[in-house]
Amino acid sequence: MFTTDITIKEMETSFEPMPFRTPLKFGSVVIGSWDFCRVRCLATNGRGRTAEGWGGIFMADGWAWPKPPLDSPTKVSLMSEIAVQFGKSLVGSKGHPLSIMSSARPCLESLRSEKSQDAGAEIPLLAVLVAGSAADAAVHDAFGVVNGIPSYDGYGPDFIDHDLSSYLGPRFKGRYLANFLRGAYKPAIPLVHLVGGLDKLRESEIDDSDPQDSLPVSLDQWIRRDGVFCLKVKLRGNDLQWDVQRLLEVHHLAGETLLPEYREFIAMTADANEICPNAEYAVEMLTKVREASPEAFDAIKYVEQLTSRDMETNPYDVSEVAKLKPVLLDEGLTSLESLDRALRLGWSGPALKTCKGHTEALLTLAKAEMEGLPYSVQDLTNPSIALLHSVGFAARTNCLVGVESNARQFVRDYASEKELRTHPDIFTIRNGVADTTTLTNLGLGYGL
Repeated sequence: MFTTDITIKEMETSFEPMPFRTPLKFGSVVIGSWDFCRVRCLATNGRGRTAEGWGGIFMADGWAWPKPPLDSPTKVSLMSEIAVQFGKSLVGSKGHPLSIMSSARPCLESLRSEKSQDAGAEIPLLAVLVAGSAADAAVHDAFGVVNGIPSYDGYGPDFIDHDLSSYLGPRFKGRYLANFLRGAYKPAIPLVHLVGGLDKLRESEIDDSDPQDSLPVSLDQWIRRDGVFCLKVKLRGNDLQWDVQRLLEVHHLAGETLLPEYREFIAMTADANEICPNAEYAVEMLTKVREASPEAFDAIKYVEQLTSRDMETNPYDVSEVAKLKPVLLDEGLTSLESLDRALRLGWSGPALKTCKGHTEALLTLAKAEMEGLPYSVQDLTNPSIALLHSVGFAARTNCLVGVESNARQFVRDYASEKELRTHPDIFTIRNGVADTTTLTNLGLGYGL
């Protein structure tokens, strides 16, 4: 036992509806509003100190649980119940947050089974991970705050009495998370801007149906305002001509809109959100992009979740795609075992999201670093403290491209006045990067 170990005294969970200013389309789903979950963790350490930690996440049923038969309000209600009950189950837990949260995974599995039985429909594991992720973050944040350190500095042998072999197997004997994390936040990290399936590219396309709130609407307006040069392009996945043309148009628009000194840094990622019928579709799409514009092809840094997240039912081999570009696992990544399965099918590496749990993200990061896998850090249209958490996590890693952040595009009130004032250059982007120097040296860095 260490004096830095914590005891969880209270877990408080609350929810706030957050309407979107404009619809977000990914795959076959269109989102107009989500409930934001906040969790407060009160913890003490072995020195008798007490502090609060916080976590937050959207109850994103449209992403984590898109399939019927249940309607969206019912899904959100079930996910919210799991979030509340999981938080309560953690009260009284003692130890390092890594061991606390790893030991709590069976509780999430049990809640999944219980609620699935109540609902008469199976709740996807991904939905349960999202529901539990705010509590996970709050525990890690409280650990750092109560001990007066950044949480990321507490993942070495001075704070935990066992190495990663307990979680990741004998290859990790003598290895700790601290071995795979940067020693400090990168002072700035490129922001990956989302080009949604319904987004307009040019100002000339804007009409009366678009928001009239003084914020940018079209991609060229966003580029001129924020200088974004890293762009995540949502594809249809079942319309080859549209997908090829979309990638070419986005690249061309970025080149003509950015200031000349930024054009060489244009980076794109392509996301089909499981809609591609097979891997051959992606091979043909990338080949056609390369034939039409070698520059646009070179700008594509990776593609993600091309085919179904269910790799047991649909075990598509994507190794031919991976010969062209790294292929990252997103919705299909729900455990370390699922990553191993994907690697056997030719996937290149993981897309890390804090919405699946801070603990799981850390362990997956260590595995990716140890095995030399490419990985990205993505968001879930994260607003508020969820965005600060995600940006801070990315800034402690060596992820591809940068960190995704699209709440500023789609969510009407994505940050409070205090959050905007404390972290002006994370919530408002300049020259295409998020400035992380306002993240504090306590907990997950919120400083609020």
